[in-house]
Amino acid sequence: MSIKNLYETFGDNLIESQGLEASFEILLKALTCNSKVGEIPIVLDYGLKNGKSKMHLIPTVLNYMQFLLGLKNKLKISM
Repeated sequence: MSIKNLYETFGDNLIESQGLEASFEILLKALTCNSKVGEIPIVLDYGLKNGKSKMHLIPTVLNYMQFLLGLKNKLKISM
């Protein structure tokens, strides 16, 4: 299933997250549609990178946890 097909399935709800967890959300939604998912390997050269990372670790981890708890509630999974 392509991203276009996912958009046709989920509409404007395809990406509800606003942070780095959005790619994880798309992956999970693709898997729920029985999509074939693959990985394209790339090599990152951090020697070419300018400056420090702009990712803030704690807010990112909290956003992932909030996303997973929301998913747990939507799917009614007990822990």
